[in-house]
Amino acid sequence: MKRILAILLCLLLLLPALPALGAGARGRVVNCEEWVSLRAAPDTSAERLAKVPLGAEVTDCALAGNGFVACAYAGQAGYILAEYIAVEQSAASGASMYVVNCEEWVSLRAAPDTSAERLAKVPLGAEVTDCALAGNGFVACAYAGQAGYILGDYLSDSRVGGSYTRVLADDQLAGLRIVIEASETAKGEAVRATAYAEDGALIWRQELATEQRTELTLVDGFPGGVEKRPLVYLYAMGDGLTAYDAASGEAAWRVPTDAVNLGGSITHAVDADGTIYVGGYYGPEPVAISSAGEVLWQAYTGNDVFWLTDLQVTSEGVLAAYDVVGFEGSNMCPGTVLYDRETGETLEVIEE
Repeated sequence: MKRILAILLCLLLLLPALPALGAGARGRVVNCEEWVSLRAAPDTSAERLAKVPLGAEVTDCALAGNGFVACAYAGQAGYILAEYIAVEQSAASGASMYVVNCEEWVSLRAAPDTSAERLAKVPLGAEVTDCALAGNGFVACAYAGQAGYILGDYLSDSRVGGSYTRVLADDQLAGLRIVIEASETAKGEAVRATAYAEDGALIWRQELATEQRTELTLVDGFPGGVEKRPLVYLYAMGDGLTAYDAASGEAAWRVPTDAVNLGGSITHAVDADGTIYVGGYYGPEPVAISSAGEVLWQAYTGNDVFWLTDLQVTSEGVLAAYDVVGFEGSNMCPGTVLYDRETGETLEVIEE
């Protein structure tokens, strides 16, 4: 039963995070013959959730990057390509986006039209501000003090071009909705945390990325801290583990990779006092870090225990599951190891 529940939970976490439905822009479907696709993620290969007919109204529109608009139709939240949405009521501006999907630069134009005057060449990776939906596949924005329009295909709300369709956590912390997502990028992987107010307004966003990809997952994120100071943790291999204040998004502390290399495909557990226990699949064995960022201990069990898959805090100690905790002849034996919560000392090794 526990395995079934775990599988179901994993499937739920794979569903893409959609912006909170609240006050936003309204628009209508245009530039198609009969209908357009409302998709489950901002990607043309994502599942089609509905066929939205020409002229239909969509609500709660928000910029989603990759040329898409996040919106709702008939109570169903999803994504539609921006070129098929004509905005009728503009949402509040102020969001920042980043130039992606080009070789060197994109055009900032005087009107939302590819034939309009080019006001500036905006370089790849540049930040544009005061972004708002403009219709015709364009985003109204500002670059270096110049207001204009850029095609939505060339803008992303991720600095590294992440599409963010994998949700790691969706929780309420410090009176905010905190969504933690992971994504592959052109160079590697990325993870970000976004805080939304009750009305769906973006309060803060933090993002980490790697520039490599392996068979392991190199990024992660999870909530933690204590009631008086909830924290959001983001991890990227090569950068380290960073704790952010859940209310402000400001970095509280960081344990860099060169201080403690947590590895890839990390697993974690959070204690009631805010202590986190974390380790990677290929190692190291569990590391205890206080909610203030102090490395308390790092366990060592021996050469016959490896491939960490899960961590849990129990009344007896920190229980770690491994693919291998010993051998019977040439056969590898999976099992668990119980560590002392205060010292990291190995209390018991249990073969399955």
